[in-house]
Amino acid sequence: MKSAVLIICTVLLFTACGIIGGGLYVSESNTLKYCYADVNADNKEELVLLTVSDTETPYGTAGDRLYILAAGKGLYGRHDIISAFDVSGMKPLNVLAGDVNRDGINEVSLKVYKTAEYDPNPAQRPFFFNVSMGKLQAVWLGSRLARPFVDYTLADLDGDGQVNSIDLALLLAGYGKSSITVSPPPPVPGSDVLLASAGTKIICVCGETQWNPAIDCIDGRTGKDSSLGNKWCCVPDRPDENYKYTTHPQPLAADYPHFIVFDMGYEKSFDKYHINNAGTAMGEDKASNTKEWSMWVSDDNVTYVKVDEVTGNTADTYDKTFASPIKARYIKFIIPVADQFPSPPPVGTVRIYNINVYASAVEGTFPPGQAVSLN
Repeated sequence: MKSAVLIICTVLLFTACGIIGGGLYVSESNTLKYCYADVNADNKEELVLLTVSDTETPYGTAGDRLYILAAGKGLYGRHDIISAFDVSGMKPLNVLAGDVNRDGINEVSLKVYKTAEYDPNPAQRPFFFNVSMGKLQAVWLGSRLARPFVDYTLADLDGDGQVNSIDLALLLAGYGKSSITVSPPPPVPGSDVLLASAGTKIICVCGETQWNPAIDCIDGRTGKDSSLGNKWCCVPDRPDENYKYTTHPQPLAADYPHFIVFDMGYEKSFDKYHINNAGTAMGEDKASNTKEWSMWVSDDNVTYVKVDEVTGNTADTYDKTFASPIKARYIKFIIPVADQFPSPPPVGTVRIYNINVYASAVEGTFPPGQAVSLN
């Protein structure tokens, strides 16, 4: 009977803590702060959660345990526990996540209230950790700043699609304030290559080869790289040589036009673009030059407007200057005939070394300063 009573008490204790059957039952009452991020490099977002404690600080209630949980379908309810850490000694007040050291892995950040090695007085401090092999490993433990530390958050301030050390530096520059406003620098007219700038992504492409991925046509390199080819290549009649189809689940049909879509992250203004084909200038047969293509723009990736069309091209390079600047976030190229070789296949093989889109001097080509609240 004593054993039975002990078992019942143990179950009740674990239920009170929210731990049930190897998982954590998340509720409003046991949650202090949380965020979603891939913090263990498994390409899945985890729920990163601080549970509330009874400890009070001058800045509010502190947490006691940090959980890395399987995200599940919602915040409240049972979640499988991936990792759990006792952080009560740090008196954490908030939890955030971002790749602050730009190593490709999101760090977990705790805003803590405690003393530090070089500061014996309790204060709010930013601590950053890696979650690796079930351990919480320190990346940077902020001690103190020149002025009293008020608060911080992690946000994509420079518009590159990532939360990293640059964003953190911008944000810490405004410490001591309740909010800051940050604007990225405007593009340099005629020189900034928008598709090679930070934040631009290829969101859709007909196909690419393992040795010549689509990213090679906007990586900023302008010459032929003899070891890699440094070009985007797609071979429609040999689908076994293409390894990525981001739109079509099946290999390209030989008579289907090639295409590529870029997302520049926000609306930008341009007035010129340049294409380096694969002909003699790049060391290949002139018959490899792109023959037909059209350029389309959009602000929502739904409705596109055609702004240029080329047919019968045989030149190694192509330059187009528009009569007036064009504003767009998304740029799509459709390539019905990719080379000069006779049919079949009618669409040919894509061999493009560079697609450069140049910024114009029109105002509004970069996002307005965004206010980031620290409250």
